[in-house]
Amino acid sequence: MPPRIMLLLVGLLVAARVRVSRADERSGQPVIVVRYDAPPECPSSESFVESVRAEIARRSSFIGPPVQVIVTIAREDDGYSATAVSDAHGGTLLERTVRAPTCDELTEIAATIVALAQTDVRPPPDPIAPQGPRPVASHEIRSPPPTVGDRTGRALTYSFSLGYGAFTAGPAEPVVRANGQVTTFNPAQGVRLGFGVAHALGWWQQSAHVSVAYYRQSTTTVSAPVDPLPIPSPGASLDDRDVLHATVDACPVHVEYKFLSLIPCVTFSMIESQGTSGYDPNLETGLGASGRIRLGFAKSFFVEALGAAVGLLSSEEPVVSHHVRLFYALSLGVTLP
Repeated sequence: MPPRIMLLLVGLLVAARVRVSRADERSGQPVIVVRYDAPPECPSSESFVESVRAEIARRSSFIGPPVQVIVTIAREDDGYSATAVSDAHGGTLLERTVRAPTCDELTEIAATIVALAQTDVRPPPDPIAPQGPRPVASHEIRSPPPTVGDRTGRALTYSFSLGYGAFTAGPAEPVVRANGQVTTFNPAQGVRLGFGVAHALGWWQQSAHVSVAYYRQSTTTVSAPVDPLPIPSPGASLDDRDVLHATVDACPVHVEYKFLSLIPCVTFSMIESQGTSGYDPNLETGLGASGRIRLGFAKSFFVEALGAAVGLLSSEEPVVSHHVRLFYALSLGVTLP
């Protein structure tokens, strides 16, 4: 081969090697997690890769090619499981499976395991030394994963919500006034604040919720052709009324599908407002049932719709026409671990 052609080929090979080296420098961190499969409620693949890199950064840097892994997370009856499989150095297959009650805790454990697999890489064998078969075992990763939470699978979460609430009617009964006019109280509506505690034991989750609300009940006055009866007691106020409403909900089970939850509850209700007479505060209690539909998004936030029907237990009103109170609410909330 002519010397000029040989020099030209050598120059092209050197240039190509430089370009590959620069491309590797531009790529940043080496590829470690080649595939990540997880349910939608678990952290994303980007978050998991960042967790692995953060774990490696806290440890000694590994030398040589990275151990590339495939991480698969699955939902189980008592929580979640993660399996990390890698075709490691020397053709040795490394595999490890761990479990945790929540997916967030599980991904932290899996990130630690993947980081340990990188920092446990040994230098390549001496080419002069005799080569023997290397055992295949999942105990290549010697350091155990950190213990997270209760191993029985129990977990507590807390939620706060704020939104709009209203009665379908009442709670004060319509007030009728003589002199050709009828004054009616519109359904009370206002602001509702809620707090909840949920307890998970494997797949079974139950919760308790407490809510307080401040409602305002406005009035509507219309003309009547004939003075109606009865006539309210003297001194009855026809102004807008304040209504304080508190509920305690016990929810024995959560029916969940992906990011959607259906929560049936038993509800105890307390209402304090000016009654039919219009000037005496009255405390009304009731017991009934309610249902919540919760739509989760952005990992920790949710939108919740609530509907409840409560039967009257006690009231200081002499006559109550509506013995079942119907109320509803639409709230925005956040869940905390």
